[in-house]
Amino acid sequence: IKDIESVYIEKGLRTEEQSITTYSLWANQMYFKNKERVANGYVIGEIDFDDAEKDMVIDTKSSFDIFSFDATVASVINPLYVWQGQMYMWLKNRSNFRLAYCLNNTPEDMINGLIKRMRYNFAGTEDDWQEAVALLRDKHTYDDLPLERKIRVYDIKRDDEKIELAKKMIPH
Repeated sequence: IKDIESVYIEKGLRTEEQSITTYSLWANQMYFKNKERVANGYVIGEIDFDDAEKDMVIDTKSSFDIFSFDATVASVINPLYVWQGQMYMWLKNRSNFRLAYCLNNTPEDMINGLIKRMRYNFAGTEDDWQEAVALLRDKHTYDDLPLERKIRVYDIKRDDEKIELAKKMIPH
């Protein structure tokens, strides 16, 4: 299987712990990344974390930038995430799935890579360049934003009809 690589996936993987911390602060309860893969003979998955007391599995998504984060408010939840949630609830026998989009700072070395890429196609004065670099950094760092501005949470209920459909479709 060919690995898919992109700056979007890299940022998501590299800031996953930060998203879990953001969610923990928002929920006022400390959560830790689950490291266990779970299987049931049909599907396999590694949920971000589980809250048995709330009968809920929780998955975080680290947005690439403030624009992709803000786009989540205007659009319906990605159907792939809905299905992911259904499969996680099935794996953990939970009734609720919570999807938390988080806005995290882009790691500094990634910002520097984006600056190098921007330099390749840049045309303008030195002042224009300095302004472009400042705008790019601003687009990828969010320390000045309050916690409530850096998280967006959606709840999804278990749908046993979707799970039954998955059972029928997976063998095919």
